Amino acid sequence: MDQTHSRALRRRLRGALAAGVAVLVAATAAAAQPPASPGVVQGDSLRTTRWHIASYLYLLNYGRYEQAGSEANIDYAARLGFNAVRFNLWWHEIFPDATSIKAGGNWSGLDHNVDYAIGKGLKVILTVCLRRPVGDGSVFTSGDCVVDSEGRVDSNWDKTTRMSFSSPRFGRAIRFFQQVGERYRDRQNAGHILAIAPLVTREAEIAYAHEKTEDFNPAFVAEFRSWLAGRYDRRIAALNAAWGREHAAFDQVRPPQTFSGPAGHDWYRFRDLKARQFVDSCCAALAALPGVARPYRVLLDYGNVGDPMSWRRGSISFAFHAANPMVWGIKHNDAHDYDQRYTGSLLGANALRLDRAAFNEWFYDRDKARYPGGDVVEDSCKEIQGHFDQGMNGVSYVGVHPPNKDLESIVQRLKQRGVWTAPAAKRLPDPGGAVRVKLSTLLDLHGWQVREKYFDPHFRAGRTQADVLIDRDFTEPLLPIVPPQDYGDRP
Repeated sequence: MDQTHSRALRRRLRGALAAGVAVLVAATAAAAQPPASPGVVQGDSLRTTRWHIASYLYLLNYGRYEQAGSEANIDYAARLGFNAVRFNLWWHEIFPDATSIKAGGNWSGLDHNVDYAIGKGLKVILTVCLRRPVGDGSVFTSGDCVVDSEGRVDSNWDKTTRMSFSSPRFGRAIRFFQQVGERYRDRQNAGHILAIAPLVTREAEIAYAHEKTEDFNPAFVAEFRSWLAGRYDRRIAALNAAWGREHAAFDQVRPPQTFSGPAGHDWYRFRDLKARQFVDSCCAALAALPGVARPYRVLLDYGNVGDPMSWRRGSISFAFHAANPMVWGIKHNDAHDYDQRYTGSLLGANALRLDRAAFNEWFYDRDKARYPGGDVVEDSCKEIQGHFDQGMNGVSYVGVHPPNKDLESIVQRLKQRGVWTAPAAKRLPDPGGAVRVKLSTLLDLHGWQVREKYFDPHFRAGRTQADVLIDRDFTEPLLPIVPPQDYGDRP
């Protein structure tokens, strides 16, 4: 099975369950940093803990809270020896309609899950999904939504959608993220919340979807044109010379379909700035909360950061996004048949350079044909060991539902081999020095060419790790913070 098909299948399976190299994308020196949350601790003891995270993506089951089932799942994770649990919480489950907005929201089920997990000794990760049903209309309308390169409004298997980063109402999504921080402030102050993550894509990740290029919403395109006008000193002739085009005015410019060449580079860098603006705005919203004695740790959750779809989802720039001082960690996903040396090095060494925690994901597939060696248990153990060998601080396990005999065997074997209980080993930089590559160079590559050109030669030579630092060679200021916006009962 080819890599792309395997990845797509894994995404679909995740949806069904849910209802050697470092890459540094350096922030430019000229870019102003957003204010840091006071008291952010870099290098705290949580970095040396090896986190085994039971990931329950839809315990609320779309508003139909099943307390007994939720408790059984959490009990199972605690009994197996997990030390953290991840809950996805959805905007439309907490505030399904205008009436619930006025009433203060449906928090009781999630409150119980969080407190029940804490009572079992588990740290909690809150992943905040900023999506709502298509046609909901209680917070935003279809005109606010992301549109892909084929003109389709963003939607997925659960029929939810998201606002464009350029929507004039996007501050409402920032406000919900802030409300989650408000709701669990006491648990955060008591040290029970490990991290909080903002999610927007149809795959429940942070930046853009991986299937079709986004965003072609009229507001996003208009902002792109305005940004281009500023970049080229409002001289359309300068843009035409750079792009090799014959536009009569900036309002005629359409975003390209690829990220290669000067036009594609400009399109990528604007999308990149918007993703960073999203991260910065979420961090600023948390930093503005009164009474937070322990600043929240923000976790960025991506699809794979170096596979052929990382250009479309913008995840190849994960280190640029993670340069915000409040970002504590970076998580991405591997398919079972991905090379852990490549993807682990890509994330692990970059996290070391930025002083960020790094996490990968293991996703349970019952079908042994999904594993490279056809052995569910042993292949999974090798995969998880590979994550930790590359400097990961933890693994997010998707599929922790009783009974799962395969998972029980995997955990038992990892414990027998000392993989489960060992402290997180800090990845060491390459003593031979790192290779530096410009981001603009990588944007002209396709598919697995990053791995093939910069990583595979090291692995063929017998190395298990390699350091390749990607310099973000674009110099422009960061975009302004999007403040939280009250969403009331009407868009």
